[in-house]
Amino acid sequence: QDLMETGRAFEQTGNFQRAIATYLSIDLATAQNTRNLEDAMDRAVRLAAQNAKESYPDVAGAAAERLRSAELYLAAAPLFEHAQKHREAVECLAAAEKWSEAISLAQRHPRTRELVPRLEEAQRQSLVGRNDERGLLESGNALAVLDLLARQGEWARCLETAKKQAPQKLPHYALQNVKALMKAKDNIGAAAVLLQYELPMSRDNQTAELCSLLARELLALPSNVAKGASAKPETGGRDAYGLCRDALIHLLDPHAGPGSFGAGPLRDRSVPLVMAFGKSIWTAHLLHTRLRCEEAQMGSLSTKQAIALLRYCTEFPVDRAFFDAGMVCKREGWMDMAFLFLNRFLDIADAIEDPDTAQIDNADFKDTDIPSPFEVELPESNAIDKETREQTKNLVLNWGVDSSVSDAKERTSRCDNCGEEVYEAACTCPVCKHESDPCIVTGFPVKKQTRMECRSCGSAANSPDWNVFVRSTGQCPWCGSQADAGT
Repeated sequence: QDLMETGRAFEQTGNFQRAIATYLSIDLATAQNTRNLEDAMDRAVRLAAQNAKESYPDVAGAAAERLRSAELYLAAAPLFEHAQKHREAVECLAAAEKWSEAISLAQRHPRTRELVPRLEEAQRQSLVGRNDERGLLESGNALAVLDLLARQGEWARCLETAKKQAPQKLPHYALQNVKALMKAKDNIGAAAVLLQYELPMSRDNQTAELCSLLARELLALPSNVAKGASAKPETGGRDAYGLCRDALIHLLDPHAGPGSFGAGPLRDRSVPLVMAFGKSIWTAHLLHTRLRCEEAQMGSLSTKQAIALLRYCTEFPVDRAFFDAGMVCKREGWMDMAFLFLNRFLDIADAIEDPDTAQIDNADFKDTDIPSPFEVELPESNAIDKETREQTKNLVLNWGVDSSVSDAKERTSRCDNCGEEVYEAACTCPVCKHESDPCIVTGFPVKKQTRMECRSCGSAANSPDWNVFVRSTGQCPWCGSQADAGT
């Protein structure tokens, strides 16, 4: 205060240079607080502007240094600018985290333009550190906002923000969301994201491999768990199998839903993604449709679907595939097929228990399109509990002494192309190699004399099975569009 009074005394006597020098000699310690320091520097600058204009730049620069040393950056910045010390002014604005002003000032002067990239990065880091989403967006740092939201697990907001602010990055963040959900064991949620967004297909096939793993996890779900997924809001009422089918179709063609992507394109093996996911889509479709048929008590269709699913037993637990097929055949009174499938189920169950001594004879299935045991990766554990396996073993042993059951072979029908009698569920003739479309209702081969196609998606079906399904549901089993029997 003594120096302030001295300065004012010099002012009153008109000794402005001495007054300015006195005010500039005051530092934070002398002033005792920042308010007094700012007042002293303000007096020095005003006196110079009014009474010592030739020394104004030097006075402004000296006052700015005093203020900066006291960390009064916002007060120092304009004085540095008046002193033509633009770099120092920019640094003060940056220190006060006035990023827009600092960047704007740096851009206006040639000697400070080189600071702009560093300032922009410092601004981004500062805003990220404060979780300042609005500030990041206003400063054009949309990607930083997306990274921030992703790290916080705010995936819904992340994807919505990406859609609005950086649509070109939406596939990337959708993929990261899928990975995060799978890591958290929320495969239903991951499939729902896959269905809603387009994922980037990388050259190293990482996306395809991730989606393949996701499909295997969903297809391995027991039917009761898969059915329960329909209660989750993100599935749109789909069970896990239906969600898996639609999500994989979306992966193949992000711009087409099941209604515009029929089953026909899945025969095109020249398309890499069809090769990668065609079997999984058919597996998911048949598992999903079988759930619907079981619920609607369409037992004969459900039985055919379970049998057709054996063609895709590389895509979901093979022991469950043969067990389900055998049990529904037993329920329908198809004892010959039940014996074949349950006998194979027991062989597989034993192989899972003791893979080192497993020997599975494939003679009964060599003329079918069911994968051989050497093509199937055995699960690490049995899908069917031990008590049920023992009951099944006793059942098969009893059948084994009944020649009317144990001597039976798989059911056959004539190949449309060569006329040979072949396994009735085979879509590939073992004789002429002719390939038939799988029926979208049952998975059995579509026959020429009973072939019909959905008017909406063009997918093929055998008309008797189509009519049974459509009379009950009123829908095409593939695309869900409204349908009539006999069309």
